[in-house]
Amino acid sequence: MALSAKDLEGVESFRTFIEDSVSSDDRYGTASRHDRPDRSLLATRFHAGGPCWFELAIRPAVPDVRVGFVTDDPVTNDGVLELISDAGQSLSEYVQAGLREAGLDEPEMMVVHHQNEGNTYSFTTSFKLDELADLDSDDVRDKTLQVLEGFLIAFGPALLVETDPGEDSDDWEEDET
Repeated sequence: MALSAKDLEGVESFRTFIEDSVSSDDRYGTASRHDRPDRSLLATRFHAGGPCWFELAIRPAVPDVRVGFVTDDPVTNDGVLELISDAGQSLSEYVQAGLREAGLDEPEMMVVHHQNEGNTYSFTTSFKLDELADLDSDDVRDKTLQVLEGFLIAFGPALLVETDPGEDSDDWEEDET
């Protein structure tokens, strides 16, 4: 699917909005872009310390928005799976608790775990758009921020978040203010 200039402009506006919205929140690390050359996936990753990221991705051909947690470390992947198992919940139940705490009050979103090309492991959920132009909607932008926050709540306590690669990281803590 070839993206029109208007589609690309809408995707760029959406990504910039999300990146800017979390840039002042030190629980999210530095943002970097990881787009496929064919533009079938346009992803922004927020560094979460070590070999981990929170990811926002747009799949224009579907169209949908996908949010998740990504690592390229098999030990971290196994540790996350063990953490979820120890909680006595399914992956979807585990993430859904974080989504509820982030204020997302809608039916359970399916969460999938898979190994991607390049040996990265992802825990993701996605929601469909009627059309790519929906990325301009306040509802879609708010929902995306809530889902991103829900993943941070679900996975964040077990991670180190590095806001500046040149500084030492502190354990992730929720701001009590």
